[in-house]
This record gives sequence, structure tokens and C-alpha cells, in this order.
Amino acid sequence: MPATITTISTKTNIDPAFAKTLVRPNSRVIPNNIYLEIWAESGGIALFLFLLLLGLLLYYCRADSTKAIFPGLVCMILCFNAYPSFIMIYLWCFMALPVANYSLKANLKPLSR
Repeated sequence: MPATITTISTKTNIDPAFAKTLVRPNSRVIPNNIYLEIWAESGGIALFLFLLLLGLLLYYCRADSTKAIFPGLVCMILCFNAYPSFIMIYLWCFMALPVANYSLKANLKPLSR
């Protein structure tokens, strides 16, 4: 029995068979910060492009007449410090809201008679 399993089972009085499930072999540390994750995995240029994308989204929020998307987007940008990954679909859908709103406002024209 490996030393970590023995240590877990003797210090906590846990069954050694169950203690095997608590040990993660080949475990890696995952940053719970999207910005650090992008910087570590893709480099500084990718981080700059991602921040540029977020800046463009904030620019597109100016066209929102309800002023509800901007605070939500700022909260999402701040919460990226706690997310382990940005592949969750609802985040990408929320990022599409300012762009969709901006393009709808730009394409709306008054009806002429």
C-alpha cells in the first residue's frame, strides 16, 4: 500500500479501500483564474487578444438602453478570477448579448412612407 494511502487511512480511521479513492495519482494543479490559465497555456499574445475581446464587449454594452448588460458583464469579468475554465456555454451566450444588442440597434432604421 502506498504511503499516502496508509497515511490517510491511519490518521483518519478510514477504510484503506476507500482511502484509495481519495488519492489522485498524477494530479496537476489547475489555476482557478481564466486570465492566468490563458496566459500559461497560450501566452501573452493570447491573453492580450482575450482582454481585447472583453474590452470590445464592454464597448458594445454602451448601446444597451436598459443598462442591464454592462453591470452583468463587469461581474462576469470579475468572476473570471474564480472560474477554472471558460468553456461553460452560458458564459459565451452572455458574451454574445452586447454584440447582438449593438448590431440590432445599428440595423434598425425608421420606417419610411
